[in-house]
Amino acid sequence: MSRKSCLALTMLLLLGQLHAQATPATVYVESFRKGPTRIAETTFEVNLDNKNFEYHARIKDSAGRERYQFSLVPERVGSGDDRILAWQVSLVDLKRRSYGNLLLASRDPYLNQGVKGAISRLDPNVYAVVPALAKRVVKVEDFYCVTQVTKYHLLVPERWHLESMSVEVSLTNTSPN
Repeated sequence: MSRKSCLALTMLLLLGQLHAQATPATVYVESFRKGPTRIAETTFEVNLDNKNFEYHARIKDSAGRERYQFSLVPERVGSGDDRILAWQVSLVDLKRRSYGNLLLASRDPYLNQGVKGAISRLDPNVYAVVPALAKRVVKVEDFYCVTQVTKYHLLVPERWHLESMSVEVSLTNTSPN
């Protein structure tokens, strides 16, 4: 193989790796909540920032009744420090609030390790278990909740404190794959 061919092949392989790193894979988890419930399909975009830092929406089931509450809530640095580290996504059944966040694989927090526990955390940190821009798909009962961060902005680039984030949300009865 000639030197030019070797160099071209090396460059092609490096570009392929960079592209793979730039476009995170889809992350899929099945909720602990199983059942036949379907929802009224909806898609929306949420723009969050330091002034509009929470979002709540009621989600209707296929019969048109309000059944779930979808929320995006900030995770802050700590007491007295209002800087935002990440946003937490949750879906709660309005009839059975005691079940908590349905976007997790288990009701037991000790079983929600790795991707299963981090899928609902929108975290821009390079060490996050689920990359910030990854498409997140969670099957809940007989429908899917799909969230994807479309963009985010940090207060200071070398620190992981968020100034804003845009999230696309889709609730659908058909598999997004």
